[in-house]
Amino acid sequence: MKMTKILATMAASAISVSAFAAMSMTANAGDVIGKADLEGQFGTISSWDMSNTVTEIDGDAQYQVVWDTAEATNTADNFFVTVVIAPQGVDNFTTDTFENLSVTLDEVYIDGVLLEGYDASAAVNTAYYEGDKPGTTRIYLRGDWAQNSTKIIADNTDIQSQIKVVFTVSGTGAEGTSNVTETVAPTTEAETTEAATTTEAATTEAAATTEAAATTTAAATTTAAATTAAATTAKAAATTAAAKTETAAATGDAGVGVALVAIGAAAACAFVAKKRD
Repeated sequence: MKMTKILATMAASAISVSAFAAMSMTANAGDVIGKADLEGQFGTISSWDMSNTVTEIDGDAQYQVVWDTAEATNTADNFFVTVVIAPQGVDNFTTDTFENLSVTLDEVYIDGVLLEGYDASAAVNTAYYEGDKPGTTRIYLRGDWAQNSTKIIADNTDIQSQIKVVFTVSGTGAEGTSNVTETVAPTTEAETTEAATTTEAATTEAAATTEAAATTTAAATTTAAATTAAATTAKAAATTAAAKTETAAATGDAGVGVALVAIGAAAACAFVAKKRD
């Protein structure tokens, strides 16, 4: 009887331990359970053991990791690049700790340009172990040094400034916080030159239009002024001639008055014609 009780107690304890272990495999909301970065070597730069810019993983969400490569040279040589998701606060970041863990590769950008047409079927390893280190998840972009055939980054790729990887984590049991930002493709030198040329041409055209408008306005103003002056002169000449005609008529010299009016009118017409030319 006592033995039966002992066995029953042991069984209950085992069940409790199993239940606790199962609970420990599910992340709690808000807890950081992993950290991710880009690691490897290419050209003259390398990064290992979370020495790059680190992204915190706190559950199921889409994340990004970025490697600034602006100081690298010979970047088309010696490729080995992988995303590493290491555990934090848990034993491993693998399917051994999170039974339903799934990690998918969503996007890869080189210098702001989205890569397409690659084979990522063997890129993700959700149970990578090395020596006595905790288990990690890896997403290979170049797996040559790890006996992985993935070559998402093609041979002889010249990387000028940045590698960016976007991936999704699910199956941790908690909702995570995404850190993904919009990727803006850099402006090429040709595009910059074209934009500057277009702006310069538009500025020149606007200046030419303004100058032409000013010239037209000035010409119109001059013509109007000349016309007004000519009309005023003609009117004054006609008035003077008429006055002389009246005076001549009063003194009996009507023929002279008529002649003066004709001469005055002809002079006025000639003056107006000259001003218009």
